[in-house]
Amino acid sequence: MIFAVSAACASEPSQPRERPRIEAAVERGLGERVHVPLRVRCVWIPPRCRATLPDGSHLPVWLGVRHGEIVWRLDGALVFADDIEAYLREALADLGAPQTAECGARVQAIAARDRVPCQLQHGGKAFVTVNADGTTSIEIVLDAVAAAARAEPVSDESLLQMSRKLEHADGDDEE
Repeated sequence: MIFAVSAACASEPSQPRERPRIEAAVERGLGERVHVPLRVRCVWIPPRCRATLPDGSHLPVWLGVRHGEIVWRLDGALVFADDIEAYLREALADLGAPQTAECGARVQAIAARDRVPCQLQHGGKAFVTVNADGTTSIEIVLDAVAAAARAEPVSDESLLQMSRKLEHADGDDEE
């Protein structure tokens, strides 16, 4: 079924590219969700699209066929920096450390368990993790040095090695 769509959307190399209906439909539907202008381009082998936002960031779009109709969905969770930043402002004020936060692209598609890093006004960082079920967790690190260290990606193996070093360091104090 997808191959039929591919053939229908192809244009002759000598002719200008005709905008496929699926691109227009995805652009319209996604634009209603994100409330910013965007441009959608699709490729058909493998079938997928990419929406480009005004800031140049991209949202991956999955394409499929259900009951003979082409369907689409964002490939990942959709997060809005404005919402995260507003929440962080309130949380930071509740902690007695009022300040602003900057969380990057205004609209982002992220995979489950990915972190959205946010820079805090006074040098700290906040990390928002979006879980597969749509819930979120937030980590706020006010100290700039600790925030920089926490921002570094750490593998499970590295954590295990650090833990073992700390175990051995504790034993050195007892001598």
